[in-house]
Amino acid sequence: MTIVIENNSAAVGTPSVVTHSGVFHADEIMAIAILALAWGRVEVTRTRDRAALQEATADAGVIVVDVGGVYDAANNFDHHQREGRPSPRPNGVPYAAAGLVWQAYGFRAVRSVLPQFEPEDMLCVQEEVSKAIECIDALDCGWSRPQREEGKPLHWGRVGLSALIAQANPLAYFGEEDFDSHFQEAVELIIPVLRRMILAEGSKLGLRKEVEAALKDAEGKTYFALQRGMPAPTWSGLAAQADEGLLYAIFPMASGGFGVQQIPAAPGSFEGRKPLPEAWAGVRGEELQALLPESVPPGAIFCHPGRFIAGHSTFEGAVAMAEAAAKA
Repeated sequence: MTIVIENNSAAVGTPSVVTHSGVFHADEIMAIAILALAWGRVEVTRTRDRAALQEATADAGVIVVDVGGVYDAANNFDHHQREGRPSPRPNGVPYAAAGLVWQAYGFRAVRSVLPQFEPEDMLCVQEEVSKAIECIDALDCGWSRPQREEGKPLHWGRVGLSALIAQANPLAYFGEEDFDSHFQEAVELIIPVLRRMILAEGSKLGLRKEVEAALKDAEGKTYFALQRGMPAPTWSGLAAQADEGLLYAIFPMASGGFGVQQIPAAPGSFEGRKPLPEAWAGVRGEELQALLPESVPPGAIFCHPGRFIAGHSTFEGAVAMAEAAAKA
């Protein structure tokens, strides 16, 4: 049976893909999702017929995934064979179908999602997403959590996809038997997940560049200003590596106004370079405004009891609060 899978983007060809029939796993589901993103449309044949597989592996126009007993880094992506298996990653994690296909076609998939990015940035996104793909490969190849505890670096926080895909197989108790329809449902479920993973990594890369530019503009100041709000881990690690005279970050807050947040003493640290003044801790509104020097215009919102963040209704006021805190 041939299954046509589309990802709702403009198709740029329809490659023929062959994978095994029967029970499916996360590695080949992710691999097919990668190919669907890369081309926009794929035709998938699921079979274990030896003659059909032999013909497919010999055909340069067919992509064979997770079956066939051949790996060549171009069209054949099996990892089960005794001879000619792909070499493992530098950290020892073996490759399964998802990682092999991501190596070959991940860049093309990233380009389909982030066409506005420069090629070098697409490569960075491909590398970051590969950390999630690595988890799928690890589980498919029998690498378990205890091996992580022995010091092998895996990004185990992202492995929920494997369990989700396993549950997409037909459920015998309910009389489900059609593996092909469930296979198609699983791929169509994972395509938007993969697209979102790519977008998320692209966003992190873009924000990182904005932070780097803001830090460069802040030379000689006690604060740096971001043009948009973003998760603190996006900027805090970079800021912690900047000149020690840089003490605070200023950014738009989702709730309105502008935040003034201390820069951590080191990347990943909860200890700040210079906490906000103790007198401000836990004070809000007009009471906080009364504690501020005259250089701070009206509009103070709050100061967290932990003294790591405060807020003002205007950017100018946030800057004045940062400058006042630096002198305190």
